[in-house]
Amino acid sequence: MSSVGNLYGLLFNARSIVNKLSELHYLLYCTNVDILVIIETWLHVDIMSNLFDPKGLFTVLRRDRVFHRGGGVCVLVRKPLRVIGIDLGNECEDLEMICFDLILTGNHTRFFALYRPPGYDNDALCYVCKLVKCLTQLESTKYPKIILGDVNLHKVNWNNFSGPGDAVHQAFLSFLLESGFVQLIGYLFYASFKYSRCYSYTTVPSLFGTITCDIQVGASDHSPIRFELMAASRPRINSSRNKEQLVSNVKYNWHQGNYDAICTFLSGIDWLSVIHNNSSALAMWEVFMSILYADIDMYVPCHSQSNVDRPRCHGYRTSEISRCTASKRRLWRKLKQNPHNTVFEPCIGNVHIPYTWLEYGCWVNDS
Repeated sequence: MSSVGNLYGLLFNARSIVNKLSELHYLLYCTNVDILVIIETWLHVDIMSNLFDPKGLFTVLRRDRVFHRGGGVCVLVRKPLRVIGIDLGNECEDLEMICFDLILTGNHTRFFALYRPPGYDNDALCYVCKLVKCLTQLESTKYPKIILGDVNLHKVNWNNFSGPGDAVHQAFLSFLLESGFVQLIGYLFYASFKYSRCYSYTTVPSLFGTITCDIQVGASDHSPIRFELMAASRPRINSSRNKEQLVSNVKYNWHQGNYDAICTFLSGIDWLSVIHNNSSALAMWEVFMSILYADIDMYVPCHSQSNVDRPRCHGYRTSEISRCTASKRRLWRKLKQNPHNTVFEPCIGNVHIPYTWLEYGCWVNDS
């Protein structure tokens, strides 16, 4: 996490995350990524979520494709950032989409992470109509909204929100225009054979700081998107090799709180659903605390105190992994300077191979 209070995120198309676990762990534990959105995870119910975050430092949300291989969405949010997962309902259970609220002091933002399979036939039209209906039902009128993912509408001119006249394109474009979304990311080419198909739409463009195209994860043929979210205030973390401890930089003015509104908010929570969807006591406690803090943030005034910097976590970084990372990034810079030189592209993919063995050795030593 940044010492200046902003959030840093990464959005990428994995085309199977299981064969990229080594670099995923490096991103989680050795970089400043706070929100990681992965599309086309290719996960299924037999793959446990703790495989992605063995240290338990992130809240993991995922939506797997049910009926056949491929697709899927996964979101990892660094703890102790407060996240509330939103139930899509039975009508939208076949959509590859995750909806969650990110609660910061003085800020409440609703996120949608989604993936739409390619296609423009009748089945695709039914899917996008259901997607638009679900987004319309879940979009909040009170808070900023951010959509991250890939909807496979690559013929759209995002400068003027125009595209082919088929019903699939028109349905999604009409939703974006009517809901006031602005497109920020899409088809960022960095070479003649590499590109990013990931997109970001938001109703508040000022939430975003820098947005850049980054080096691909593993041997993926899609480039990730690295973005910065301008957070007014946020929790700080003091971390060590074995644990992370929350250090609050917020002071609440409890005597000015609206306690009637707090009671009304808590009475409107479906507590039976909370218990049903969280089988363990620890998971239930984390969700309860997220709801409680969200309520407090909305109805109790607060102000920030002096910030506490978060030391970088180097539990997964060895000198060998650092050299491997530096080598891959040097090749990446050369590729950006010479985008039509096809010599560098396979070299970057080959650097992924040592990651697996280096990260495995680091994990064994760490455990």
